[in-house]
Amino acid sequence: MILKKLGTFLPRKAFKIVTLKIWSLEMKVLTFSLLLIFALNFKVKAQQTIWELLPKIQNNNLNSITSLFDSNKLFAVGDSATILSSNDLGITWQKLPEFTLPNIDFKKIIFVSPSDGFILGTGAKILKTEDAGYSWFEINNFLGQIIYDIQFVTEDIGFVIEQQNLYKTIDGGINWFPFSALPSSLSHKFHFKNDSTAFQLIGAWLERTFDYGLNWNSIFFQQVNFSIEYQDIFFRNNNGYVITSGVKVKNIVGWLELFLVGKIQKTIDGGNNWSEIHYDDAFGIDKIYFLNDNIGYIICRQWNSFQYPDSTISYFKKTLNGGYTWDLNSIPTNKRMNNFHFINQDIGFAVGNDGTIIRTLNGGVVSISEETNSEIPQLPNTIQLLENYPNPFNPSTTINYELKNTNYELAKLSIFNVLGQKVREWILPSNSGKNSVIWDGTDNFGKSVSSGVYLYRLKIGNESQTKKMLLLK
Repeated sequence: MILKKLGTFLPRKAFKIVTLKIWSLEMKVLTFSLLLIFALNFKVKAQQTIWELLPKIQNNNLNSITSLFDSNKLFAVGDSATILSSNDLGITWQKLPEFTLPNIDFKKIIFVSPSDGFILGTGAKILKTEDAGYSWFEINNFLGQIIYDIQFVTEDIGFVIEQQNLYKTIDGGINWFPFSALPSSLSHKFHFKNDSTAFQLIGAWLERTFDYGLNWNSIFFQQVNFSIEYQDIFFRNNNGYVITSGVKVKNIVGWLELFLVGKIQKTIDGGNNWSEIHYDDAFGIDKIYFLNDNIGYIICRQWNSFQYPDSTISYFKKTLNGGYTWDLNSIPTNKRMNNFHFINQDIGFAVGNDGTIIRTLNGGVVSISEETNSEIPQLPNTIQLLENYPNPFNPSTTINYELKNTNYELAKLSIFNVLGQKVREWILPSNSGKNSVIWDGTDNFGKSVSSGVYLYRLKIGNESQTKKMLLLK
C-alpha cells in the first residue's frame, strides 16, 4: 500500500478523452479510448525520487535488512543486538525481545529458506532461526574473535569468513568445520559463486579460487602512482562489480591515504576480465546491489574535504544499463544509510543510523523537469530534437534528432511516461548530423509498455529538448 499520494503531474484541463470509431473493411467497429494532451502550454513537474521515511521505533543504528523470501515480512538488524520485524512491508515494526548479548552489534541478516535464517554479529556471534524468525538461538562453532561475513550458495551449503579461516557447512548451518586457511588476514570481503569458486578482496587485489580455496590467483588492479582500496564485491550471474571509496596516492614520502574517488570495476564474463566503467568520482561508494543485469543501486558519500569523506550523509544512485550511467536519487533523510534490500524492481528498503528506515514503491524513479511551450524556442547550438513519425503510432515510431557539436559529453535519448518514470534510454553515437532511433514500444527490458502519452527527451550536458508522442494499441 502506498502511504503517500502521488502528486498531480499534469493539470486536469490538459486531458481530454476522445473516443474514435474506426471501421475496418469487414465493417467491424474497433473503439479506442485515447488519452490526448491538447494543452499547448504545460509543465512536467520534477518528480523527486519516491523514497518515504518509515516510522521509527528505536534509535540504534540499523545495519542490514532483508525480506522473508520476497514476502511482505521484513527483518532489520542493528547495533546493541537489535532485531526488528514487519509483517506489512514496513508500515509497522516490532522490536524482538532483547538478547542477553552485551556489547554485540548485529551486522547482517540473511534467509536461506522460508524457515531458516542467520544473523551475523560482532564478537564472532552467529544466530540462527528455524521458524521464520520467530525465535533465534546462538551457534557456537567458531574459535576466532572476528567473523567478517556469512554466505550461502544453496540452502544447505554455506561459508563463514573468520579472521584466519574459512568455515563451511553442508547441513544448513547445523555443523561447521574449518575449510581452508585464508591467504591473508586482511581479507574481509568475499563472494562465493558456488561451493568451489570464490572471490576475495585484499586492498587493491582481487583473488579467485576454483578449487575450494586451496589455491588463489591474483587479479591486480593497482596503478603505478596510486593504489585503489577496493572494499566490496557483488556478482549477479556473470556480471560482477568491485567498488571503492578511497585511494592511496604515492609521493616522495610514500603512500598517502586520501579519500578522493569512487571507482567501479566490472566483469561480464564471470571474473576472467575486468575493466573500469564510468562513474562520478566525487562520490565514494559504500554498497552496490543489482537486481538483474541492468538495474542496480549504490549507496555513496560525497567528499567534504580533501582527505575525509562525509561519514554522516548518504546518497543513492540508480542505473538502468548495467552501471554505465548513474542517476542521483534523493532520499528523505540526512542520516548515513548502511544497507538496502529490494524485493523486486519497484519495492525496496534501506536502513541506516539512528534507526532510520526508508522505502520506495516505484524503484526510485529518476526525476525529470522540462517545460514545453506553444512558441517555438530558439534552437540550441548543439542539439535538435525533431518530431517523431508516425505520431500517433503502433507498433513503432522513428525519433529523429540532430547533434551539431560532438565536443560534448555523452548524448542520451530517454522516454518517460506521464508520471515521469523512465521506460527506455539510448546512449547515442557521437557522430554529428541527423540521426534517428526507432522505438518499438518496449522498455529497457524488452517488455511492451501500455498505450498512452509518452515524453521523449534528448539531453547532452545541461541542454535538453522534450517532445510528446502517443502510443496506440
